[in-house]
Amino acid sequence: MVVLTLSGPAGGGHHVRMPSVASPPSPSPVTRSSVRVAIAATHPAVRSGLTALVGSDAGLSLIATAPDARGATRTLLQHHPDVLLVALSGALADGAAMVRDLHRMAPDTAVVVTRTDTSDAYASLARDAGAAAFVPLDGPADDLLAALHRAAG
Repeated sequence: MVVLTLSGPAGGGHHVRMPSVASPPSPSPVTRSSVRVAIAATHPAVRSGLTALVGSDAGLSLIATAPDARGATRTLLQHHPDVLLVALSGALADGAAMVRDLHRMAPDTAVVVTRTDTSDAYASLARDAGAAAFVPLDGPADDLLAALHRAAG
C-alpha cells in the first residue's frame, strides 16, 4: 500500500491510500532449455502485458523489448532471439513487409505475429511474409504461449 500526502492551502493535507503497483517483471534468467523471446509492440500497455505473459512461463526467457519496427530490427540483430513476438498495428501491407524484412535479416529467428485484427486475410498475409504463427491478440493467453513454444521448435 502506498500513502500519498496531498498538500492543501495553509499547510493542510489529505492522505490517500493507493494499492501498490507492481513493477514490470525483470527479464528472467536464461537457462539452456529456455526459449529466448524478444517482444516488439508499439503500444506500451500491450508491450507490458506481453512482457508479463512471457515472464509467467518458466520455459520462456524475455531477453529484450522494442517499441517499434526500428527497435525490432535492432533487437533482432543485437540479441538473436529464438522467437520475436511482434504485436502489429497499422496497415496490413506495412505489417507484412516488416515481417518479411525481419525474417530475411534473421531466418533462424521465428517471428510470431499477434494483433487484434483477426481476419483470415491478415493471418494469411503474415504467414506468407514468413511468420511462424499468427495468434489473435484477444485470444486465450495459453494459445499465444503455445505458439511461442511451437515456433521455437
